[in-house]
Amino acid sequence: SRVERRMLSTLLTCMDGAEKRFRNVLVIGATNQPQALDPALLRPGRFDMVFEVSPPDAAARAAIFKAQVTRCKAGARDASFTRHIDYAALAACTPNFVGDDIRHVVSEALRRGFLATLESGRPFRPVTTRDLEAVARAFQPRNFSGAVRHIGLSSMSLNGRGAPERTR
Repeated sequence: SRVERRMLSTLLTCMDGAEKRFRNVLVIGATNQPQALDPALLRPGRFDMVFEVSPPDAAARAAIFKAQVTRCKAGARDASFTRHIDYAALAACTPNFVGDDIRHVVSEALRRGFLATLESGRPFRPVTTRDLEAVARAFQPRNFSGAVRHIGLSSMSLNGRGAPERTR
């Protein structure tokens, strides 16, 4: 669109010559759609380096689950989780989840547990691996790869401008 072209032009104008005017300044950009970047942004003197940060692997997801559960346990006065949580099983059922997705799964499992306690009037039942897995199965990861699968796109369905096109 015209607005996007004007914004890009303004950004490029600001970046051109910036290294001469500003010493010791590092400009960092982030996107969840690297394929949509205008090649002019990647020319020398602008964004020279590109780093891809992929979703965590299974071992990292297990460690993130453990850290999130430990954080929640530390903040609770009573035992809000069972003693044994199967972090490997949780990691296996959450491919493409990122740290924030995992944080959401843990928080939502706790929320559901507290709501069930309020509704039933019974004592709080600690959250189990099964509870966490149920939330994870119902949750769609928010990272770009998950979003692409969710709306039916493939990496080959990008038009010449880098904009996604429907594959269905």
